[in-house]
Amino acid sequence: MKRLFFNRFRKGNAEEHIEEKQQDIPEPEAEALVEEKLHEFKVNDSENCRIFQSKLIIDGASYSDMGDYEWFFTLARENFPALYKALTGETELPDDVADGLKQYLQENGTTVTQLKEVCEANDIEFGFTNYM
Repeated sequence: MKRLFFNRFRKGNAEEHIEEKQQDIPEPEAEALVEEKLHEFKVNDSENCRIFQSKLIIDGASYSDMGDYEWFFTLARENFPALYKALTGETELPDDVADGLKQYLQENGTTVTQLKEVCEANDIEFGFTNYM
């Protein structure tokens, strides 16, 4: 392969060969890179939730004279059952756990602070980031 490249390079068409090879590689479809939202709703006055097939994301913000504060809470799909059970105290899961979480979060206006506390108390892995 190296010999072929150097031979083409010496002949002055290495760039053409590289461009040909790059054209052979299919580009990923943009649609495949975007995950469809299963649910999108307002949890409370300052937080919004989006539930995807693979994760839950809640973002929020507070704007005041003391400065702006934004936060993001994430939870992987495999942790939905544990969070649902920890929040509700129920042992049986609904047929659609994502829908059950949505219903609970909306009905109770559960904040990210509360979710973090529940996750920490029950050893449920989650992500949290904030910006000031």
